[in-house]
Amino acid sequence: MYPGYTGRYPRMQLWHGTTDTTLHYNNFGEEIKQWTNLNGLSQTPAFTDHPQSSWTRPSTSMSPSPSPSASPTRSPSPSPSPSPSPSPSASPSPSPSASPSPSPSGQPGACRVSATVNSWANGLTEDIAVTNTGSSAVNGWSLAFTLPGGQTITNGWNATYSPTSGQVTATNVSYNGSIPPGGSVQIGFQATHTGNAGKPTSFTLNGATCTVS
Repeated sequence: MYPGYTGRYPRMQLWHGTTDTTLHYNNFGEEIKQWTNLNGLSQTPAFTDHPQSSWTRPSTSMSPSPSPSASPTRSPSPSPSPSPSPSPSASPSPSPSASPSPSPSGQPGACRVSATVNSWANGLTEDIAVTNTGSSAVNGWSLAFTLPGGQTITNGWNATYSPTSGQVTATNVSYNGSIPPGGSVQIGFQATHTGNAGKPTSFTLNGATCTVS
């Protein structure tokens, strides 16, 4: 709107729920691109924290030393579903202390995975539901899958992802390490892509192959 402007811009926090039915979640990625471009910042988060268990907040810094004490001026009401609301912030709060994640124990009798991808020009989000269809609880889990070529995870929620491309392992966080028989966990991530916005074709949970629905 004002190409000749050379002054500073305000810090900006963007909050967006992954299940918003009014403004599609794809707009969140576009907003990130617009504001980071305006301020000459990388789209890759400088760090990520969790204001509460179901929220993920990736942050880009507008100055070398962002204030760690600042907090959001508005906080969205948490959704009753386990789907998170990943939200970048220019002034993050310190990450809350988390209890150690349980170590994986035993093999699940069976598992089922469903994945949904929402994509745009060069980005996507993928929501993954993992269901324990076995007869015993899974205590501590790792979900392995291979991303299509050209996809790179930039941030995720409800799991820790490593590495960010190729064959990826998503590991439980402190609050969702146990999956009871018939129970599910929902995880997801945002990624960039170079043209292939497809989803993984197979998943293994603690080494056991899952049914893909």
